[in-house]
Amino acid sequence: SKPYSNIFVGSRPRTNLQKLNGIDVLINLTSLPNLNIAKKEYQISINETAFWEPELPKLNGLLDFHHERGDSIFMYCELGVNRSPSVAIAWLLSRGHSLEESASLISEGDNTLTSLNQEVFEYNVSRGYIPRLN
Repeated sequence: SKPYSNIFVGSRPRTNLQKLNGIDVLINLTSLPNLNIAKKEYQISINETAFWEPELPKLNGLLDFHHERGDSIFMYCELGVNRSPSVAIAWLLSRGHSLEESASLISEGDNTLTSLNQEVFEYNVSRGYIPRLN
């Protein structure tokens, strides 16, 4: 299995919450309330058009901690195309993966991240929302 097969990113679930059965940790990147359905839920609200760097060490630490414990993690934002994939990619970059590797390592539901998300990540870096790590 893939080394990060326990980590998922996507949009904030509005219905079908039972599809999150078996998820140990939810990381909410929105300003909306937590879903209160997982053993552990965190809210680290990231504004779509703000500088994200202050939040990345906290998010990287959470992802490191729960990934190393083997917890299943679902990190979500409003639509699942910008913030959650970009944070996941930034975390993988901090673990020494290349951008291309990072984009292919994380599951988006049952799919790997598309090149769209790599482009979104590059856009976020170019706008200065995410620091360039390498």
